[in-house]
Amino acid sequence: QTLLLCIMQIVADPSDVCDESILDKFCKRCQKCRIPTIKSTGCNHIQCNYGAHWCYKCGAGPFTQGSECYAHMAEKHNSFVD
Repeated sequence: QTLLLCIMQIVADPSDVCDESILDKFCKRCQKCRIPTIKSTGCNHIQCNYGAHWCYKCGAGPFTQGSECYAHMAEKHNSFVD
């Protein structure tokens, strides 16, 4: 319930977030904008609202192009999904 409330606060106002330790336990952050991100399924390529591309699996990035992120995932993880 605390995590749900935390996520609801982030959606409502990203500057008014819950306890940082909860965010760091359940979220990963974009290396460019530091906005907490939760990925439930799908590809590990994340593109933030500010144009940065990054790897959800290991946090590598930010990359300027999605193709750089895919090249990273192919080389380091041999896959685009978990």
